[in-house]
This record gives sequence, C-alpha cells and structure tokens, in this order.
Amino acid sequence: GNNALNFNTTGLGNIAMGDSALRCRMVGDNSIAIGGCAMYLSFSGNSNIGIGYKSLFHGVNDNNVGIGELTLGLLCNGSNNVAIGYYAQAAGDGNNDNIAIGTCSLFVGGGLGSVAIGTCALSINNENYNTAIGYYAMNKANAGECNTAIGANALQCNCAGGNVAIGVDSMQINRRGDYNVSIGKSAMELSVGGNNNTAIGS
Repeated sequence: GNNALNFNTTGLGNIAMGDSALRCRMVGDNSIAIGGCAMYLSFSGNSNIGIGYKSLFHGVNDNNVGIGELTLGLLCNGSNNVAIGYYAQAAGDGNNDNIAIGTCSLFVGGGLGSVAIGTCALSINNENYNTAIGYYAMNKANAGECNTAIGANALQCNCAGGNVAIGVDSMQINRRGDYNVSIGKSAMELSVGGNNNTAIGS
C-alpha cells in the first residue's frame, strides 16, 4: 500500500498491507499490520499484530494483537494485550496482559490482567484483575479490583473490590460494597453498599 513501511531502517520480518500501514516503523521486528494506517506510528516494538483501520496506531511495545477498527489505537505503553472488536481497548494506555473481545470492550483506562468479553464490557476500567463477561458487564467500573461479573449489566456501576456477580443485572448498581457474592437474575440489584453479603436466587 501507499507509504507502507515508509521509514523502515533496521526492522526485520515485518509485513505491512494497506495505505500507510506501519508507515513510521524504524526499528522492531516480526510485526504484521493490515489495513489503512494500521500501526501507523509504531516506530518500534516486536511481534505485534494490527489488523483493521488504525489498529495499534501508536503501538511501540511488544506482543500485542489488535483486530478491528482502532483496536488498541492509543496504546503507547503496554504489552501482551489482545483486543478483538470495533474500538476494543481503543482509548487505553499503560495496559498489560489484558483481553478484550467485543465492541468497545475495555474501551478506556489502564490496568493489568483483566478480561472483558461482550459489548461495552469493562469499558471504563482503571484497575487490575477484573473479569467481565456479558453485555455492559462492569460497564462503568472505574475503580475496584479483583471483581468477577458474568451476565448482562452485572456489576455495571461497580467501584468496589472483591465482588462476584453472576446473572443478568446482578449487583447492578453496587458502588461501595466489597466482598459480596450475588448469584441469580437481579440478585442484589439495588444494593449500593454493604460488605461480605451472599445472595443466591432471582
């Protein structure tokens, strides 16, 4: 493509397909960029894959995979991430060892070792070791670590830590409560605080 690998100096084993793909690559090896402006400003970094328009646009670290438009688009500092889906991990930086699958999953924020699967799952995440599976699961969780949310809207507004919510709308508006377990549709749905509670059943 036009301007693909335009500035390459010492990089080895790189593949660029698409207009301005890997355009600013100077050093760094074994990366693949497919799509318009994919990995455009990635002047260094090794073993990255960016597939899709502006995927891994700024990527300069190692071992990242972005598949979809603007996946990992603003990631300048971070390694070992996987983002699949439109805008997955698009606006996050400083992320390491995260997996995001779904439109806008893990959209913004940093963090370590989190998993987001589903549309807008964990879309605002600034903490570590959170797992969100389901449509809008932990969607507004801008604080709190070591949480698990499985089900649409589970732990949607969570800002606390150590919670487990399984089921649609489970612990949906929890803001301050730590170390709670809720299993079932709408279990503890309206609980905003309180610690060390267990609720099982719809």
